[in-house]
Amino acid sequence: MRIVLLGNKAAGAGNGLAAYRYLMRRFNALEHDATRLGAFDFVDVTGDNLVASLSRLSSLEIGSYDLLVVAGGDGTVTLALDAVADTDAALAIIPAGTGNDGARHFGITNWRRSSDQLLNNLKAGHLNTVKTDLIKATFAADDSRQRWVLSVVTAGVDAAINQRANNYDWPRNRGRYVRAAVREFATLKGYHYELTLDGVKLPPQRLHLVAFANTSYYGGGMHIAPQASATDGQGTLVSVDPVARFTVLRVFPRIFSGTHVNHPAVHITNATALTIDGPDLPLLYGDGEPLGRAPVTLEVISDALTLVDNWSNN
Repeated sequence: MRIVLLGNKAAGAGNGLAAYRYLMRRFNALEHDATRLGAFDFVDVTGDNLVASLSRLSSLEIGSYDLLVVAGGDGTVTLALDAVADTDAALAIIPAGTGNDGARHFGITNWRRSSDQLLNNLKAGHLNTVKTDLIKATFAADDSRQRWVLSVVTAGVDAAINQRANNYDWPRNRGRYVRAAVREFATLKGYHYELTLDGVKLPPQRLHLVAFANTSYYGGGMHIAPQASATDGQGTLVSVDPVARFTVLRVFPRIFSGTHVNHPAVHITNATALTIDGPDLPLLYGDGEPLGRAPVTLEVISDALTLVDNWSNN
């Protein structure tokens, strides 16, 4: 069993560092009791910061390893996907970030419990995995530059909220996103979109929000696409028509329960591919990380990720 650990010590206001230290203790103990694993090869690529860690990760031939363990938040997982996507290596998510939305979709909600489950299964010599889909983003400005996303790509007011929230130090968890949302709603405007859905070009339209979801959560627990599945080969396009600010403020709290989808201004469409373009769109985000600017083509790639799945919710 060949294992790589990538920790983000700065994630989750202390949770990332605590999870990393805990995993190191458990893995060090496991190295001394590897009789059931046979040959045991453990590599820790965690550096002083995430940039250094990702540089170390990129120097490995990750496909020759069996397992990549990522202890951090959604952003850490997204950046690690560029290494592990479409390879034979499995990914184990230890949710130690602020939002942990990708992990939440699969029922992975506690870093210590997840760590214990993973290490106990490794010690027992078995690991449950599931093949899941990923979103591949290809930018027209540089079609050789591709990014992988596990959960949701945002391209409207939600992307603008994400960018603003990333500049806030407080409050923690989803409160930071809510604070940013209130500020963005104060100057709410629509964006002009040119969307192509599964090869069919739609008429130009003005919308407040466009999100393409592989899993159901974003923004620290917002249930943006309740029916989304990461194993059906399709993404879920969530779009919102321009509405009055009062309506936005009244409907917005319903996003945490997923009942916002019942509002007539909210539209849900399933698709395998979506191209987004427009003259005034904000920077696109994927799971809290900046991706790039439109035009971009988003494709759902079936079975692109092997995910450790001891807590399956999908």
